[in-house]
Amino acid sequence: MNDITILPAEEKYIESHWKNLDRVAREAKYLAATRAFPLEETRAFILSGIQQGRPAFFVVNAEGKAVGWADIARREHADPRTGFLGMGLAPEYRGQGLGKQLLLATLACARE
Repeated sequence: MNDITILPAEEKYIESHWKNLDRVAREAKYLAATRAFPLEETRAFILSGIQQGRPAFFVVNAEGKAVGWADIARREHADPRTGFLGMGLAPEYRGQGLGKQLLLATLACARE
């Protein structure tokens, strides 16, 4: 799809990411949470990840909105080669191979 881009997480996409995260969470199928954390907590998590170099990517549509994400958060007090994968896509973007592309980009970043 030419109107879709997978980009490293950036602050300018956080609000649309938060809205999409909440939408996916409310489906109550794919995530442990059924609602997104508050916007400011989500913003703090994303920004700290950017500062720490944590692997995190957004799927951005032609309108400049984040419609998917994948990130790996490190586990405290555990082997640094391990982490938690968070990932999701808005329903209308599923089934097009974007999840695979997103996962491959995130894993490649983690390997670096």
